[in-house]
Amino acid sequence: MKETSTLVINKNAHPLCPRDNSTMRYEADGVAAESKAYSGEENTPWYRCGQADCGAHFSPNSGYFTVVNVLEHLSFVDEPGANLLQCPLHGT
Repeated sequence: MKETSTLVINKNAHPLCPRDNSTMRYEADGVAAESKAYSGEENTPWYRCGQADCGAHFSPNSGYFTVVNVLEHLSFVDEPGANLLQCPLHGT
């Protein structure tokens, strides 16, 4: 059985990057925007830092994280020190 998230991302929200406090931008393509190898797969929208040298991302399900792309294989790493508080009801 496939689980679907009840958390919905809001295109009008503007989270701040935990590294440089710049406004993150909304990306509807999510993973497909990061790597051609993931195009066509089910994507979860996310926010991404607008700075060229920053890899920070945010989604309601994962909080703040960095995407590491090695040979078209993506790894998602929690952003250090950014996801300290969690909702006791949802665990996010």
